[in-house]
Amino acid sequence: MLVTDRSGQMFGPYRLLGLLGRGGMGEVYRAHDTEKDRVVAVKLLPPHLAQDPEYQARFRREAHAAARVQSPYIVPIHTFGAIDDVLFIEMAYVDGQDLGTLVRTRGPLHPAYAVAVVSQIAAALDAAHASGLVHRDVKPGNILLTGDHAYLSDFGIASTDNDTRMTGAGLALGSVAYMAPERFDTTRPVTGSVDVYALGCVLHESLTGRPPFSTASQPALIRSHLHSPPPSVSGARPDLPPALDRVLGTCLAKQPEARFPTARAFADAARSALRGAAAPRPAPPSSAAPGAPRRRRWVPVSAAAAVALVVAGAIGVPLLMDDDRAPTTAAGTPSSVVRSPAATSDSPTQPSPSSTEPSGATGRSGRPSVAQLTVAAQANVRNTGMAAVYPADFAPCVGKGLHDSRIPDAPLWAYVDNPSQDPPGYSSVAFGVATSCAKIPSIG
Repeated sequence: MLVTDRSGQMFGPYRLLGLLGRGGMGEVYRAHDTEKDRVVAVKLLPPHLAQDPEYQARFRREAHAAARVQSPYIVPIHTFGAIDDVLFIEMAYVDGQDLGTLVRTRGPLHPAYAVAVVSQIAAALDAAHASGLVHRDVKPGNILLTGDHAYLSDFGIASTDNDTRMTGAGLALGSVAYMAPERFDTTRPVTGSVDVYALGCVLHESLTGRPPFSTASQPALIRSHLHSPPPSVSGARPDLPPALDRVLGTCLAKQPEARFPTARAFADAARSALRGAAAPRPAPPSSAAPGAPRRRRWVPVSAAAAVALVVAGAIGVPLLMDDDRAPTTAAGTPSSVVRSPAATSDSPTQPSPSSTEPSGATGRSGRPSVAQLTVAAQANVRNTGMAAVYPADFAPCVGKGLHDSRIPDAPLWAYVDNPSQDPPGYSSVAFGVATSCAKIPSIG
């Protein structure tokens, strides 16, 4: 593999500005594309791979297929090829932090936050699987977080026959920690189920701070994947419901056919377990078109307040992913590799609110005052029984945030009149205000 830091050097049209990461499949640099005058992420694969015609053909085929996958949760691939006998992929540059670093530095995440991230990555995986692609290396280090968005990276990197099996020279122990049992049997086909299994390992680590099977011995780790049941997350964290153990038990089943049929089915089951509902059983994938998207709710000040808490100083995310729509960001598209946590913005960049005027909110002129909106937020927190959970400045923060937001006057008056309901004319602006004000420390 590449062993030197090429920062400051030119690689074709790219000026390599800084090394972002290094692994068994090469190095990733933040780079300036001098032809298009933009900052991108460039992955350079080990030079010997370009000398393998079979691998090079697979690389080009898979990179081309990955570049065509349409998902707001996949880091876009701009181009790929070979320069000076080195295979490369140019991707969008995401300025943020990877999930692995977040867990290492902050510890176990709040359950709703962890499930929200997994839900977005599940959408990315299902989109890839629908296109015939299997990622094969889903792990926290390949999940990038920026603002309220999660991205899955490293699509289009074709695996060599032994790079994720046993003790190949380029194999990092971290990858083995997320590998499905069938990955260790070279006679078995690799299907999208291996990504579902890996995503279950990611959720387990996000909730407990460690993968389900943790050992310094690689043979012991492989034996655990093959034979050991996953440890209980509710045993490690009493605040987690036992239903989540059952969901993860299904996701981490030893046989692929016993797992959830899709990544979204797993994410939906995990979300249901957190809400206290009966987790849905795995069902055969349906070919029917999905139903109409369901409306997201303003979680922090609604009856589901408990699932809206976020890690202090971390990122406000749409914690209930009830539909497949991507949250709109200022750039509209991802910009790719994440390093420092993005703090919640005081003015979240969200879609414009609905201008629909609710009935019953007419007859008033002007905008509700900050004090009136604060009183409504206080009443809502009391009604949910979560007063002890939120910081003292939560309601005043929500009151001022709503007052200063782009939400029309009529929905705000309706909220003042009936704070136990989501503001009529709901928008993700209100959601962003609430999540940015719920500064709750990490748990665990």
